[in-house]
Amino acid sequence: MRNILTLLIFIILCLSCNSGKSEFVVTNKQNEEIDSIKISASDKNYIYNDKTYNLIIDNTSYLSIDMTKTDKVDGNYKIEVYKSNTVREKVFGYYSNGITSEVIYKIRIFNDSIIIDEEYEIK
Repeated sequence: MRNILTLLIFIILCLSCNSGKSEFVVTNKQNEEIDSIKISASDKNYIYNDKTYNLIIDNTSYLSIDMTKTDKVDGNYKIEVYKSNTVREKVFGYYSNGITSEVIYKIRIFNDSIIIDEEYEIK
């Protein structure tokens, strides 16, 4: 009986842990193609990142950052949108002790703004 209880607690703990990745769904709502997009975690001057290239109108790209490589500090994310030799940036979100919450960031890029919504995963 004790072994079953120990196993059950172990399984619950494993299922409650997240994957260690921050996930982002980026959609181009502009009226022209985006050259590239970079999303970074703030650890060590935003060096941990993921990129996508040539995001066409109304297309969606899925990006993720492996948070297991970041320091165990609090931080945020930054999106950089590159188009026609210009860069638009926005800082958003939050993680604690290098651990991301169970959030998927849904990002829509418009001509004049970047809208970011958080959607919590249900497992």
